[in-house]
Amino acid sequence: MLEGLPYSTEECKGKLSWLLDGERQQCLDFLEGAVYCWRASKNGERFSLRLLMGVINRNYWSGTPLQVLCDHESKFLPNKTAFEKIGQDSGWLLQEVLVENTSLHFVTEGKEEMEPRLYRCTDCDDKKKSS
Repeated sequence: MLEGLPYSTEECKGKLSWLLDGERQQCLDFLEGAVYCWRASKNGERFSLRLLMGVINRNYWSGTPLQVLCDHESKFLPNKTAFEKIGQDSGWLLQEVLVENTSLHFVTEGKEEMEPRLYRCTDCDDKKKSS
């Protein structure tokens, strides 16, 4: 579950209608795994898509399910614009992962313009208090 989005969960899930169901599910599974790894290793620290995928990762996500986003956007847009759009596309998928997760609770606060949206797993807050 994700709290704090400035738009409906249906809007979040309705993005990227061009993705095939199998491709979409692979992307969602991949991002969900990244979220669980972050939660296990960072214990409640805020995260963004940029932090999950690597701050300095300027290469396309070759060999990952997210490659389909790169392939699609690169067909239609110049490199710099495609790179920005790929980040937005993957951000929508990350939000879908967090919205659909029923076993964990996530929050997001307002974001600064041109800055990545940050998320936090509030279930980790209980772990910190009991440690």
